[in-house]
Amino acid sequence: MRSDLTLDQLVAEHAKKLRDLEAMISARLPGRLEPYTPTWQANAGGTPVIGDGTLTGRFCTLGPVIYFQARLVIGSTTTQGTGPWRLGTPTIADLTIRATGALRIEGAPAAAQNVGVWGLVQTTGIGMWDLAGARFQSTSGLAAGDILEASGTYVPA
Repeated sequence: MRSDLTLDQLVAEHAKKLRDLEAMISARLPGRLEPYTPTWQANAGGTPVIGDGTLTGRFCTLGPVIYFQARLVIGSTTTQGTGPWRLGTPTIADLTIRATGALRIEGAPAAAQNVGVWGLVQTTGIGMWDLAGARFQSTSGLAAGDILEASGTYVPA
């Protein structure tokens, strides 16, 4: 504590430090998500084309962790490529720290499950599986209007 300051000055100094800290924390809260556009790839070639569908994402860095959400909406002119799909992460991931997360499927065929999981398959992408262990790909039966949404956390490289 500085002895050359009055009590009022000390209170004002600490109040400023608290405001600065509050501003720094609020700038990093999940409520301040940043947009990103995920890539969409297929392992076997025949690169998917979004067409009139949408591919959006958002993320936030909080401490050493990236919180993200990627959303793929299949359109009537979307071509789904060939082979297992990957969605891009907003930053390069550390593959030495395993990360998995939740997958939500909306409007998929009746035979499909409405939840799944994702896992890091490369430093810039996630693979997606249904709960039976089948990898999401062009043969998964998703049609126009169906939504595939991945969310979770990972540690950046």
